[in-house]
Amino acid sequence: MPLLPGCNPNFLNPVNNGVSPAVPDPGMAAMLAPFQGDHVFGDVIGMVQTALQAIIGGGHVWPARFQSLNPVASLQWQVYRGFDLGHAGNEPLVHRNGGAETDQHAHVFGGYSLRFQWTFCEVVCTGFDHGHESRRIGGGVRAWRRKVMSRFDDVLDHLVDSTALNAYLGAPNAIRQANPGIETHPVISLQAARQLAQMNQGPGQARILEVCGNYHSARSNLEGMLMRFDGPTRTWDRLNNVWI
Repeated sequence: MPLLPGCNPNFLNPVNNGVSPAVPDPGMAAMLAPFQGDHVFGDVIGMVQTALQAIIGGGHVWPARFQSLNPVASLQWQVYRGFDLGHAGNEPLVHRNGGAETDQHAHVFGGYSLRFQWTFCEVVCTGFDHGHESRRIGGGVRAWRRKVMSRFDDVLDHLVDSTALNAYLGAPNAIRQANPGIETHPVISLQAARQLAQMNQGPGQARILEVCGNYHSARSNLEGMLMRFDGPTRTWDRLNNVWI
């Protein structure tokens, strides 16, 4: 149930059909051969955006809704999405030839991202009354912020594809030869990735360390954004397209 008092018991958390996601099991990872290549870093900007869209609602106009809900939080989101966290322009990724490999990174990072999104979305009570949207946002208490940031730290502890990282550090522009049935793409933490890069003098070192160095600022920005949900509960007035 969302944190808001008096929330309609029929309204579920908008993430994962209302069911709190379980800790992901690496043994459940699928065989993947991603067309876009293997990303070294998971997409933490997309992760936060998906949660915000679920909270704010409005489809493609959700940024305008967010800005009208809380201009400061909306501005902090714009800053956050501007961080270079390894999943935008010049993103560290490694292409590969050959068949699909077991991709624990994609499965585990995705699972922890879902847990983060579910916890973040406990701040909204949303559903449909008589076919019309009902949405209230609030309940951003200190305990909620601590839990959301703890889930964010879990994501950072399962952020990096070690197979892609090692390949990128040694040869950023090379194409890996796949090793199906053997390679599993283990997932490692941001801190472990930083340490590996510091010990590696390969041509990809500088780019990896650059991205790793941006996560501290991104985390602080996210925590500041969460604090903006600590005000009074706001309700979306669908008739007038405003928060009241």
